[in-house]
Amino acid sequence: MLEDYYQLDNHYYQRGPEDNLYTAKWGMVIEFLDLNDPSLTPFEGVNFALIGFKSDKGVYINNGRVGAVEGPQAIRTQLAKLPWHLGRNVRVFDVGDIDGPNRSLEQLQQSL
Repeated sequence: MLEDYYQLDNHYYQRGPEDNLYTAKWGMVIEFLDLNDPSLTPFEGVNFALIGFKSDKGVYINNGRVGAVEGPQAIRTQLAKLPWHLGRNVRVFDVGDIDGPNRSLEQLQQSL
């Protein structure tokens, strides 16, 4: 089991079959994966995966403006609206987030 890993709550995307790729959006074609699934095997072909890193620790350490922790949610919300131009031979997965509010930045990066 992966430490600090949380599978995605799929409310970011509007799921549903989209046969017409000219009108498809990312939120309609993106697939979900649980990295803790023991039956997970390597995929063939062109595949990409998104993973969120929910942490303000690096920003805080460098005296920056916090808000990076909200980045994965904001990116998913906007990405879901974009038109899909990658065709049928490309698969994109959202695998969830690395999140550990009580863990150090180094521990979170190791989990990633």
